[in-house]
Amino acid sequence: MQKIKSVQTEENFPESVECPLCGAGAQLVEKHCPGFIEPDTFSIYHCSACDTQFSMPRIGNNKIYEYMYGRAYSHYCRYPKEIKKAKDPLQYLADAEPAYWAANRIIQEMGANRKDLRILEIGSGLGYFTYALNQAGYHATGIDISESGVAQARQTFGDYYLCADVTKWADKHKEEYDVALCIETIEHVDEALPFLQSIAACCKSQKAPGGGGKIIVTTPNKSMYPSEAVWCNSLPPFHMWWLSETSMRYMAEQAGASVGFFDWSEYHRQNRFTVRMNPEKTMRWSEMPFLDENGYAIHPKSALYKYFATIPWAKRIGKKVMRIPEYRIQGSRGIILCAVFERQ
Repeated sequence: MQKIKSVQTEENFPESVECPLCGAGAQLVEKHCPGFIEPDTFSIYHCSACDTQFSMPRIGNNKIYEYMYGRAYSHYCRYPKEIKKAKDPLQYLADAEPAYWAANRIIQEMGANRKDLRILEIGSGLGYFTYALNQAGYHATGIDISESGVAQARQTFGDYYLCADVTKWADKHKEEYDVALCIETIEHVDEALPFLQSIAACCKSQKAPGGGGKIIVTTPNKSMYPSEAVWCNSLPPFHMWWLSETSMRYMAEQAGASVGFFDWSEYHRQNRFTVRMNPEKTMRWSEMPFLDENGYAIHPKSALYKYFATIPWAKRIGKKVMRIPEYRIQGSRGIILCAVFERQ
């Protein structure tokens, strides 16, 4: 594989810039946020008009995904192996990740005939969610800009996937889909608003025969944290946006859509969802760079650690020994922001 090019941010960014989302003035809140790839650093800006944070400089992150998929760093890489063994692949994912739990619940509540419901997943990655939807009886297609991700998905699950950019896909597939899914993807793109507008164009409007469709977007939820918190998020350029409910309302207006937010109360009651850091008190990022400049994990976990991590009693003992506090999340707002758009 080609070596990842380091950006090593040295330039001094101004105290204020134009927000790339809403165009208002955004203020510099951090000059030296560490990057996902060592030794890069990024500046973080906050726009109070749309309550959005974004990283500078804006650089492409496609090479990161080729490394992540090619070397199976992400914990998501275990899903393609495990999901084929599951009796109910969709329920398996819903139990594994809150974003899939929410998306599954929203789709079920639409009450459509499964054979007639057409679903587009944007940013399908290694393909397991698109596969699970098809196994559940839906007609789902996954698109992704990563050639290696799409190739692996097709090899593992079949011909449900295409390598495509949604901004170009939308030109040929206007109002074709009942559901458009963007699960943990929008925070990775350079231009969030045109990206969402393209997704919306693929989805049926309320004027369509049989009613309109839904666009389901999930992303880390800035609204869960104090207003003065800085980038409690994955490091840039892996994530380039930290979006809030206000961010989503602004994008809905620009996309000619209404927006509502998924109520997480039932999920929290059923799953007793906990996190290691209390979002009400967390003020800055907690992550460290993940890859070195050659694309290798800086602190890879040993095989022994991975083995014990699969044993429930070992995990409990480990938490007690390490004294890692856990904070239970309750109420309607979640760590994950799940916005549901409907085109007018």
